[in-house]
Amino acid sequence: LCQQFGVYGNSSAFLPQFIQALFTYWQRRYWRINYSFNTDSLVAGVKIPEYYSILERVNQELDCSVTKEAIWKAISETKQKHIRRAERVVQPILNTDAAHAVQAFIDSETGVRLSFNSQQKAIVFALASAFTATNSAVWYHLENKEINTVLLGLLQVHFGNRIISLFGGPTNSAKDNYAQDYALWQSMQRISGLPNAVLDFEGSNIKGVQQYNAAFGAKIRYYTHLSWKRW
Repeated sequence: LCQQFGVYGNSSAFLPQFIQALFTYWQRRYWRINYSFNTDSLVAGVKIPEYYSILERVNQELDCSVTKEAIWKAISETKQKHIRRAERVVQPILNTDAAHAVQAFIDSETGVRLSFNSQQKAIVFALASAFTATNSAVWYHLENKEINTVLLGLLQVHFGNRIISLFGGPTNSAKDNYAQDYALWQSMQRISGLPNAVLDFEGSNIKGVQQYNAAFGAKIRYYTHLSWKRW
């Protein structure tokens, strides 16, 4: 649900020291470590102990601080056609709780195939509830206008002027309706022109996913993943 954990802070003097202290803390308390720092942390300037394995992983972000027209121009012609087609087919389902979009995805053929267990479902619904309560949820529950089949259940979170994609996606039946392309375009417009506005695609380490995100104009941002185990 969230590939980048931190560390967060607003002091360039504080963060490197804190990160260095984390290495010592982890070494004393845990047998195995897998941890991803976010793209904005100062970990790049910190000396990482040699016993950690270091992997540079990929995230993709789209700058939405420009005008809606500029964002649209950066989208590939193929994606523009997909969005226009989806606008004729897709019907948003309005509700007051992001959990509806989560449930729509879990109940879809794609969600059933993924076989979420009860613990995974509980985590997602708890997040959806918390985001709804704090008015930070951005969700899309989309159906086909003509046959009322679910095309998309997507949960995002609005954090400042950043929208982060967290959970869900298109159903198998949405393949030719481009529901996710439509939803992403709606999110881009939502924050277009705002200072430091970003659409954070998350989960961009698979080549096919990278190509999909890049078609919207998303740029690669690297983040550091560390791993270590005692034996």
